[in-house]
Amino acid sequence: MERPASKPWTRGFAAPLLVAAIGAWVLLARPAIVWLLAGLVALLLAAAVDELATRRPAALPWAGAAALLVAGGYQLSGLKARCLARWSAVAPALHGMGMS
Repeated sequence: MERPASKPWTRGFAAPLLVAAIGAWVLLARPAIVWLLAGLVALLLAAAVDELATRRPAALPWAGAAALLVAGGYQLSGLKARCLARWSAVAPALHGMGMS
């Protein structure tokens, strides 16, 4: 029994397409997963603040002050400096896309 003439061509053509499809999916899925996790953290924080406002309204200003202290601590931390050093190469590209 003879094999179809197109069989070797399809085998050589399908594998790179599959690799490209998987690569594109990974390229698109990673940022989506990161944003999903960031949204989940924001949702949990919002729920915690809402619960705090319901149970102890007098503590709400202190929660706001704590949030500002954490944000200020990040601004002065070495973590921010490391993040800026790592992502500074990406910043011009983001600026060109109107994202900064």
